[in-house]
Amino acid sequence: MSLLISQLGTNGVVTLSDTLGTVIGGPRLNQPGTFAVKVNAVPHLEAITGGCGTDAMMQPWAMHALGGTTARNVEQLSQEAGPVLRRIRDHAFGKHEPSETAILLWGWSDDRQQFVGFLHESAAEYEPVERPVGVVGIRPQVENLDDLTPFLGSVDGWIEIANRIKDGDRAACARGKKSCRIGGHLLEHRMQLSATTGRPETTVTRLALFDDYEADLRSAERHGVGSLATLAAIIGPRPKPPLPTSYLAHIGLHARKGTAS
Repeated sequence: MSLLISQLGTNGVVTLSDTLGTVIGGPRLNQPGTFAVKVNAVPHLEAITGGCGTDAMMQPWAMHALGGTTARNVEQLSQEAGPVLRRIRDHAFGKHEPSETAILLWGWSDDRQQFVGFLHESAAEYEPVERPVGVVGIRPQVENLDDLTPFLGSVDGWIEIANRIKDGDRAACARGKKSCRIGGHLLEHRMQLSATTGRPETTVTRLALFDDYEADLRSAERHGVGSLATLAAIIGPRPKPPLPTSYLAHIGLHARKGTAS
């Protein structure tokens, strides 16, 4: 699980996310493995996409959104997301994912002349659910959302919300409950209409580091998938296979061949 906070408004979209990636199996279960961007700007569709789940779902989806689609806008990307995400899931896990996945899309709608958002959850077979304007989404879910309302809207407020969720996650872990293991960097993606062009523009800002970033970094450097030793073990001396046009083409999501990027 990851930290993902989003606020969809009439004037724009703001998302907050962490970057800690954890090990999902073996003796180092739930320990730091690497750091990863979990929200991506999709500028050619005037959209942002992000989510919570395993790398086996998140990374192929990001690759599709950034370079494997012919969608013209965020609405079309949402329409095709369900079949694409089910195909990714079936290829990676069969029908049973090891954890819940939620993919979110936000962007500008020329038809409606407003920002829109869509949620695709594994529990609902990734069928789209439109997000109402004004809604604040927080993952992992918090019990007393009203307590966080005064902090919405400002940079200091976003950081305070993230730290409170982090503290709650840390307390749950200390009590032996399932932990979401939030950490790394706190990133803000903000999309709003440009005063110059009148079109949506997206900015990405690193707002803060979580207080245990250095400890997580040292652990990831020693044991995580980001180490050069681990990378060498992964790629090994195996002969290089012919490269598919994309990962998604490789698993059969697109039949076309020979496209260049």
